[in-house]
Amino acid sequence: MVGLLRFIKIVFRSFTQRKRMKPAVIIGRGRIGSLFNIKTAFTGWRWILNFFFKRDVVLGRHDFIPESYTGPIFCCVRADVIATRINACPQSKREDLIFMQNGHIAPILERTGVLSSCTRAVLYIGVPAVHELPTDGVTDKDPQGLTVVFGKWAQQVKNRLSYHNLSCNIVDSEHFEKSYYEKITWLSTFNLIGMYYGGLLMSMVANDKADEAKKMMHELFGVVQQRTSISFDVKDSVERLLSYSRTLTTFPTSFSEYESRNAFFYEHSKRIMARGETEPSPTHSFYLQALFQQQHLKKPIPPANL
Repeated sequence: MVGLLRFIKIVFRSFTQRKRMKPAVIIGRGRIGSLFNIKTAFTGWRWILNFFFKRDVVLGRHDFIPESYTGPIFCCVRADVIATRINACPQSKREDLIFMQNGHIAPILERTGVLSSCTRAVLYIGVPAVHELPTDGVTDKDPQGLTVVFGKWAQQVKNRLSYHNLSCNIVDSEHFEKSYYEKITWLSTFNLIGMYYGGLLMSMVANDKADEAKKMMHELFGVVQQRTSISFDVKDSVERLLSYSRTLTTFPTSFSEYESRNAFFYEHSKRIMARGETEPSPTHSFYLQALFQQQHLKKPIPPANL
């Protein structure tokens, strides 16, 4: 009898969770797209719930978004193709777009006219592969989790992550911008140092290269404060990002999407030095130049208009 009551309670909770989720358009079938897709999220007996609710529309990166569909649009594609996806979205639906890409995507959103109206999320979620269990960005420094969301569909983002028992904090624009630049700083620091040393795990950078990571992050937060009106408690931000990185014991570093990550800092350094002023992030520039000269890249640093 106790087991039956427990099962009924689980069913009711799952039904309630499902009811809170509005049908959505999911663009992308990769790791993040599958995470937000209700059909793939509800596994086991929970797939039965799909028969009681309207399903999501799942699109590939080249498909057009239906104008007749109402609800949120989760844009789960790489940063370098989001402009194409925005252009494929009907004008009347662009305020329903949700972006969660890593890196400095704000210039793209601004150029395409959706920056002020779309929903944006900064995800601290590790998804090893499609349909594998995700890990949450909860640490001793941030027990409430690091993931944040801001905008029209913030609650829907939180509802879908809650199904996976993942944390998500709905925040105001000021808090979101801080989190947004913290994530860019973290990506640009840990991946660069890790790859410079041959491909370390994130936790190895945090534990074995902590002094180098701290030095680089202090420089990069300084660049953010020069380029924006955002003010940081740099020491606190650095310690929180180190704490998060120590939890990523199986996640390797990688170097990709340079234009939406490290270029934000490197292009600023070039402009500052062109004026005859002191290099604001010499540690970052040294590692970046060295990495591009290494065998696996062996090419010049590409220019970026940032």
